[in-house]
Amino acid sequence: GGGGGGGAAPLPPFGAPEGGAAPSGSPAPSHGYPGTGGAAAGAALDLRSVGVEVQVLDAKCSGGGQRRLRKRWVLQGITGRVRPGEMVAVMGASGGGKTTLLDAVARRPAGGKATWKMHGSVLLDGRRVTTRVARRQLAYVEQASGMQQSVFSVEETLLFAAACKLRGVSREDRRAKCEQALADMRLEKCRGTQVGREELGIRGVSGGEKRRLAVAVAMLGDPRAFLMDEPTSGLDSAMALEVMQLVRERLVAQKGLTLLVTIHQPSGALYELFDSLVLLSHGRCAYWGPAGGAPLEWFSRLGHPYVQGRNVTEFLIDTLDAEDAPPRESCFDASPPPKGSFAAAWGESEVHRATAAAVDEAWGLWSSGSDRKA
Repeated sequence: GGGGGGGAAPLPPFGAPEGGAAPSGSPAPSHGYPGTGGAAAGAALDLRSVGVEVQVLDAKCSGGGQRRLRKRWVLQGITGRVRPGEMVAVMGASGGGKTTLLDAVARRPAGGKATWKMHGSVLLDGRRVTTRVARRQLAYVEQASGMQQSVFSVEETLLFAAACKLRGVSREDRRAKCEQALADMRLEKCRGTQVGREELGIRGVSGGEKRRLAVAVAMLGDPRAFLMDEPTSGLDSAMALEVMQLVRERLVAQKGLTLLVTIHQPSGALYELFDSLVLLSHGRCAYWGPAGGAPLEWFSRLGHPYVQGRNVTEFLIDTLDAEDAPPRESCFDASPPPKGSFAAAWGESEVHRATAAAVDEAWGLWSSGSDRKA
């Protein structure tokens, strides 16, 4: 039944069939990771109270003086778990913190370290993610990549990237890796086509092929987890679905890799490809659990029922968008989520509490064990 805030009934456990069944072709859920299943090549990620603080110019200045720099929280208190071989969507309204979350996981400060400070911690297979670990184990596929405007051919782009990424590897082995990436991302037919550069009048390959090329380049380093920022931006719904179906088939179903993907408002068919869903609202977590129908049930319990037949992702984004923004001053200090907010309700849910306890346990094992050398 409907209801608000902390009195809401708990969601089904992760992986329960009610509304949250994993799409076909996905690995079976493993609840006791790391170490469960044995065959998964993907990494397990644990986020513990992750937050990001940036320096911004104050909008106001007193007495006609200069505007001063102030610290502002753009992401606060994000706690959650990504299972090995899982494909996770990160959604939310514009400005909700989606890209910032990926930046924090990858330890890539936007704007430089002088203006960006990360709080909390991220564990990869039970070890803390440092910049060095992130470079070795994680691949970040950016929304706007320089390779999307290039006079090089698709094949030349891959060979150049391999020469940069795979130092110490023989030319023959680098070429073999490029051939495998071309095959995995179905780019063989356009291998000799220039990527394209509009200002020079070179049309080049299609938008979908450019996105697949970006993934192919990221594959060269043999990462265990992919962080993808809006990989379907600018594509029509059919092309977006084609790209992400291929990504799921080759990276998740075949290789067992882990994917964390920001995506604005996917179609219904595209949404069904994801195993789990993270919803962000005003820089805080409003939901982290199974995709499918589970988030609809959750928001129904908070008094926002889903109308049958409506686009699921449109409903979710509109529901988040309708939430009042927190007071401006609350962004300048670390603080609990506003009472009655979606983030407050999620923080009080049994699913979140169980996840937070498991993450705390993983953190305790790392901080007290010999794995700290990572």
